[in-house]
Amino acid sequence: MPLEIACFTPSSAISAAQAGADRIELCANYAGGGVTPDIHSLLAIRKEVGRDVLINVMIRPRAGDFVYSTKEMEAMRHDIALFTPLASGFVFGILDANGRVDVARNSELVDIAAPLPWTGEEVDPEEVKRIKDALAKGVNHCDGDQEMAD
Repeated sequence: MPLEIACFTPSSAISAAQAGADRIELCANYAGGGVTPDIHSLLAIRKEVGRDVLINVMIRPRAGDFVYSTKEMEAMRHDIALFTPLASGFVFGILDANGRVDVARNSELVDIAAPLPWTGEEVDPEEVKRIKDALAKGVNHCDGDQEMAD
């Protein structure tokens, strides 16, 4: 089973890679539950470890709930485009106002991220299946709960 470690700083990610991590989930703001890191963090990590370790980047514009405004969705689209050349995949999850998975919005971001895979953050495995079925591509697994590999 691959070893994935959530890292919140370049130094912790580099240490994790050197210690044998197969995959890193790169985030910022540990206290806030993880948000989108700065692009310079990913650049620093790639400079040290190259492409030997998979790095999935958290795409989350702020701490708190997973219901995002139109402006926040635009920021998420931008961040995916920014990180795509250096990332191995992305981690995000979007809920609607009722706390259910927003399949349309998640699907939109999964499509933008393609061909890189997506890990569903705060997304139930059954909802991941709905998104995966809708797109038939790029969905990796669900927040560590259940492997959903193609």
